[in-house]
Amino acid sequence: MTHAGILQAFVVLSAESVTDDHPAHEFFRKRYETLRGEISRAFGEICAQRGSVDAPQIAATTASVTAVMDGLQVQWLLDRENVALAEASRFAIEAIAAAVLAPQPRTIFD
Repeated sequence: MTHAGILQAFVVLSAESVTDDHPAHEFFRKRYETLRGEISRAFGEICAQRGSVDAPQIAATTASVTAVMDGLQVQWLLDRENVALAEASRFAIEAIAAAVLAPQPRTIFD
């Protein structure tokens, strides 16, 4: 949050890199693969400690956490006064983790 210009460049380049011929395509593909792997390992350890290892849910959790982080960064860049990046990230990650670690009865989305 102290280097908004770097975050702006990251957001723009990552969005542009979705095209196959973009020079940064492979960099961002690998970056997200690595990031998901790191989150997956950390969350997998937490799940194992709690006696719950569900590989498909861990994969969904890692993709969701990554998506939340990226989406909140964009929102914060567009409206820094009304988006509390750190607090919103913490809330979303805790909510996602709680959905796996302490599941509630199914919702209307199921």
